[in-house]
Amino acid sequence: MVSQVGAGASSVDLLVQQLMAPSKKPLDQMNNDKNDLKQRAAIFSDLKGYLSALQDVAADLADTSADSVFATRSVTSADAATVAASADSTADIATYTIEVTNLAKAHRIASTRQADKTTSLGVTGTFQINGKDVVIDGTNNSLSGIRDAINNTTYDSGEEVIATIVDNTLVIRAAETGVAKTITAVDTSGTVLRDIGVLDAQAGFARELQVAEDALFTIDGLSVTSGVNTGITAAIDGVTLELKAETGATPLTLAIKHDTATISSRINGLLSKFNVVMQYLQAKTAVSGSEKTSTRGPLAGETLVIALKTGLVDRLARKVTGLSASGPASLAEMGIAFDASLAAQVEDSTKLSDALADNLDEVQALFTAGNGIGKRIEDFLDSYTASSGVMENNIEGITAQQKNIDVKIKATKDRLALQEVTLRNQLSTMQQTLIAIQQQQQFFNSFFGSVSQ
Repeated sequence: MVSQVGAGASSVDLLVQQLMAPSKKPLDQMNNDKNDLKQRAAIFSDLKGYLSALQDVAADLADTSADSVFATRSVTSADAATVAASADSTADIATYTIEVTNLAKAHRIASTRQADKTTSLGVTGTFQINGKDVVIDGTNNSLSGIRDAINNTTYDSGEEVIATIVDNTLVIRAAETGVAKTITAVDTSGTVLRDIGVLDAQAGFARELQVAEDALFTIDGLSVTSGVNTGITAAIDGVTLELKAETGATPLTLAIKHDTATISSRINGLLSKFNVVMQYLQAKTAVSGSEKTSTRGPLAGETLVIALKTGLVDRLARKVTGLSASGPASLAEMGIAFDASLAAQVEDSTKLSDALADNLDEVQALFTAGNGIGKRIEDFLDSYTASSGVMENNIEGITAQQKNIDVKIKATKDRLALQEVTLRNQLSTMQQTLIAIQQQQQFFNSFFGSVSQ
């Protein structure tokens, strides 16, 4: 009997599942709709990112400030291992002749050689390095102790020194190059520096390994001095020089030009970002297969996508009016074209390089004018990428739909749960009734069978 009841319970479960299946179909559809909306929201989020990247490049090319890409400079040194340089947008387009006769050097002084670096030298007192006191007593009067005391002293900015030990000799070097960074050293109490051979009897340096020197060089015949070899910004306006070696008898040339390589790279970057957008839209709107078994992309037939594609192609390809007749009025005139899939590419790199070399001002106007390519793409995409733009509005609308479906799903689940409980109770009651009838039948069969015998 127990096995029959167990089997009956299993039958009830199966019957409940079968009877509830039609009622659960709307729930399945709602979950499918929610998943579709989730996919759609992700598409719009991705698309907004691609459009923002395209807009950033367009804005970069539309920039008319002094630091725009069209104001960038390139620097070519005839010998970058001797003189290197960089230039900002304020540098004049020019070629300079540079001759380096001396590099800046750091001041370097030394003590006499000692027996070792750890034995006490028997000296005590106070001395000053670049105006800062260094105290030596019985705890730090070895060569290494004096070195550490010098290095642990806090100096004014730009007045730092570095003490080292070479062959049991104390070497003190200015941290920076140039005559202005010459080390000053004086015994103020005791004769520590004199005793270890840094100073002589006249309080001068006993061992001066390297005199502090400024860099000496000429630019177009004009003499220039510098306390440093790197980061020289005062010699040529807008140019930072780095002197690495002396030029010898032959001066070298330094050419400052428009950085057409960077400009070309930004234009190619615009095409690349444009192609990413178009390829993404193509993938999400594609329709494949036959009429009866076709597969449609999630954005297939969307008027929003059609308007976006049409607008972008128009703003990239359309001629710019009001420009000088001597320069290009469209990308096509610079060797840039569209293929059958509307991908933009440089078909004639010579045209592009020639336009940048010969008509840079006109190329700049092509992108920066009020109706220029960079400006009109930037403005066009504002309505799509803004915080309250088309993409965000679509995402917010989808989110609202998802929330509405969640409410419906919860209500449906609650209703189905109640319905399932009611149905299960009804079937269980029927099952118990059937079991009772079966038991009565078995009793009567058994009773009348015994009577007949």
